[in-house]
Amino acid sequence: MVLQVAPEVVSPTQFAERLAEGLRQQPGFTTTDPVPLALSDKAVGFDFQVGEGVHGRVAVREGQEGRVLMMLATWPALAPAGDIQNVDALIQGIRPLPERKKPLPGTVPQAARP
Repeated sequence: MVLQVAPEVVSPTQFAERLAEGLRQQPGFTTTDPVPLALSDKAVGFDFQVGEGVHGRVAVREGQEGRVLMMLATWPALAPAGDIQNVDALIQGIRPLPERKKPLPGTVPQAARP
């Protein structure tokens, strides 16, 4: 499973559409069309397959201000259903972190100097 935190240059829907289209252009890749996911109001995802041996799933949702979260998981085509349920549980568990207050000047820890 891979989690990418990316700048929100496009909406999660556009991000997923562009990624699906890009994968379709690669030899051996097939994808479903992106569909809304119950992760959040703006979450979308799609499934993909690489040849006959690898299946995968992509989910894209909003992250913290100005960011999107893209999750990509793969598993062997013959994986048991429990493995796929574990992938879904991992994807469902990833949420944006709460916004943190900016630290006061002078309170940011500095790297130790040799």
